[in-house]
Amino acid sequence: MCGIVGIVGGAAATVSGASTVRRMADMIRHRGPDGDGVWTDAEAGVALSQRRLAIIDLSS
Repeated sequence: MCGIVGIVGGAAATVSGASTVRRMADMIRHRGPDGDGVWTDAEAGVALSQRRLAIIDLSS
């Protein structure tokens, strides 16, 4: 299970928009504790963040 969160609009283009989506991703840490990232596009007014869950194949 992975998770994606984001903001679209004027607030996303600010530094606080990036920190907001980071906090939003922290709230869904249980969905993917193996990795995370933040991407922002100030011109488009978009800030996205994701959580990643690594899949480990235990079959022999």
